[in-house]
Amino acid sequence: MRSLRIFQYIVFLFSFAIVISGCTTSTYGQGFQQVQNVENQYSLKIYIGGFSGGAEADKAAEKEIKLFMEKQGFDSYEIVERRHNLVPSYFEYRVKFMRN
Repeated sequence: MRSLRIFQYIVFLFSFAIVISGCTTSTYGQGFQQVQNVENQYSLKIYIGGFSGGAEADKAAEKEIKLFMEKQGFDSYEIVERRHNLVPSYFEYRVKFMRN
């Protein structure tokens, strides 16, 4: 009986680890796309999978934004819009970049 409980506990921990590691985000190489007719505004899609949600997408977006700012010479940014799409599952950010 005790060995059965230990086995169940091990299976639970293993399953939990798989679920937790199933949180993924990606841009699929698309990166920032300039918004037409709007200076210094770009859109970015962060695709999510598993149990990823808005918080994971926000972290990934922040990382992409900082890299983009360094490459393009921007000093600051403002997220103008954030929207969630269900299928395919992604968060889309519209970001305004500024130079001081």
